[in-house]
Amino acid sequence: MPGKRDYYEVLGLERSANPDEVKKAFRKLAKEHHPDVHKENKKAAEEKFKELSEAYEVLADPQKRKRYDAGGFEGVATDFGDQGFRWQDFSRAGDVADIFGDMFARRGAPFGGTIFDEMFGSARGGPGRAGPRQGDHLQVTVPVTLQEAATGVEREIPIRRREPCEACGGTGAKRGTRPEVCTTCQGTGQVRQVSQRGVARMITVTSCGRCDGTGAVVREKCPTCAGEGAREHRPKIKLKIPAGVDDGVRLRIADEGEAGMNGGPRGHLYVALEVIPDARFRREGDDLHVEAAVPYPVAVLGGEVDVPTVLGDTARVKVARGTRANTLLRLPGLGMPRMGSSSRGDMVARVVIEVPREPTREEEELLRRLAELRGVSLGARRGVFNKFR
Repeated sequence: MPGKRDYYEVLGLERSANPDEVKKAFRKLAKEHHPDVHKENKKAAEEKFKELSEAYEVLADPQKRKRYDAGGFEGVATDFGDQGFRWQDFSRAGDVADIFGDMFARRGAPFGGTIFDEMFGSARGGPGRAGPRQGDHLQVTVPVTLQEAATGVEREIPIRRREPCEACGGTGAKRGTRPEVCTTCQGTGQVRQVSQRGVARMITVTSCGRCDGTGAVVREKCPTCAGEGAREHRPKIKLKIPAGVDDGVRLRIADEGEAGMNGGPRGHLYVALEVIPDARFRREGDDLHVEAAVPYPVAVLGGEVDVPTVLGDTARVKVARGTRANTLLRLPGLGMPRMGSSSRGDMVARVVIEVPREPTREEEELLRRLAELRGVSLGARRGVFNKFR
């Protein structure tokens, strides 16, 4: 990807660096390049700090690092979505919280007011005074028929999600009032406790219990949402299901999940597809298996028979002379479409020989004549067709 530096280069590491060396390098550089330390050029510092955080997020995770080593940036592209790395993707804020807590404590600044909260408040699951937080992701299960999976289909699916309350604008406060700054945490959403253990000083940062980490207290609650700031809505979302999907495939509809907080983006909606089994077809990958009913004379003399297709019509298949039961006849290109491709799998027809249960008198005489010609003993008259059955 143009414009991006190698993650190892960003952290100043060799590719053989162990996990402790990765963490140590990040902690050192994070202290040097933290935006609140470079207030004269804060924007550039934020970009540098974001670059460091992205590199650490990948190299500190064994699985992500393995994919990056094998495929470069493309190997980890799916971990960060279409927009690339965002602060919400940073999952290791706990590894460095003590650095910033101690650093800003020495400077006399409240830890809750640093850019660390604004960037990582939602990612670490902890409080952030004014930091935007992405809304929760939602998942629904949608059943589709095999024919719909073969052709693709567009659906409207109902979902349940919480939206900001229109009466209070999502604040949770009664109209005409507004939330007040929490006096316990001074609006930071966090409570810091400092303890001394010998020569070491321990700083513990926890979520404020009075305001639940929001930094604000609602005195008069909105009667519409009971102070929650959100209400349940049940919209219908249009979903385009591509041709070729299989059971268990999960589709992502970006920004259709729960609303974010403090200006944060919406979560995503994930749709798990459940392909309903079809009594006529058995699916194996992109191939479809079906039974081909072949009358006894056609099996002996050869001919053609019709077999059903997944699109609802029929296809003719040639049957060679002397075809036996359970013979597999392949019809190329009549199976399931391959997702993201114009090609299709095959349909595989298994021959099932049709034998009449109640033959007419003329049919019975012809079969007796055939048995004589073939030197086949039929035994008792009424059991003549037992062998064929």
